[in-house]
Amino acid sequence: MKKLFIVAGATATGKSNLAQKIAGEISAEIVNADSMQLYRGMDIGTAKVPVAERGGIEHHLLDVVDVNEDVNVSWYQSEARRIIDDLLLEKSVVVVGAGLIGTSIALGCKKFGAEVELFDKDLRAQKLANDLVSNSKVDNPDLVVIATPINEVKNTFERVFQIYPNSVFIDTGSVKTKVEVELQSLGAMAENFCPTHPMAGRELDGAEAAQSDLFQGRTWVISPMAQTSPRAIDLAKSLIDKLGAKVLEMKAAEHDLAVARISHLP
Repeated sequence: MKKLFIVAGATATGKSNLAQKIAGEISAEIVNADSMQLYRGMDIGTAKVPVAERGGIEHHLLDVVDVNEDVNVSWYQSEARRIIDDLLLEKSVVVVGAGLIGTSIALGCKKFGAEVELFDKDLRAQKLANDLVSNSKVDNPDLVVIATPINEVKNTFERVFQIYPNSVFIDTGSVKTKVEVELQSLGAMAENFCPTHPMAGRELDGAEAAQSDLFQGRTWVISPMAQTSPRAIDLAKSLIDKLGAKVLEMKAAEHDLAVARISHLP
């Protein structure tokens, strides 16, 4: 599991050198938080590390704006969060359920460079989906996607959580209240789970119909529970963003009412 380290301290206390040392030892990247180092050419009176002295370590938010550009704290926070989310983004994903949605998610993840493995109780579907994705063996996934029928979500989560207790879990079911009620009964385990619903599909079904761009420009609802951890929410949002969808956060009951009005009525 990837971790975020924060190096903070007073001016001229060696933060840049310490960050370089830590990043070099653990193969990490550095996100700058010094407002002066954002600016191109502002090299006097700052601790900006010259390119030649960065030891091949990737630095972010250094020399990214001109001195006459209008930027503020809100802009910086947005950019820093986007970069950090991307760095923490799941690079290994397990998908349980090799249908249209699950396989499309796997194809999309593969497209942005993640290692992906799919499982399905239908072994033919599992093999087909893994062949389509050119899967990798994933031992400790950052994210597990449960793309099963709604009635199977709770049991699948309980079973797979025993294998991957440090992973974040999301589902893709079209009804969220049932998932919320069932998972809230599981106690601390629910911290790792963020209920979601991608508002996408096709007239065809199964892995054969899967598309890596199925979610491009589509709305993807997330309905975090009271127990859902910030990490689970962040990883869910990062995945959705990487797959090209737009995050919409809704309460489970609000989601179910809206979905019932537009898709579950005659």
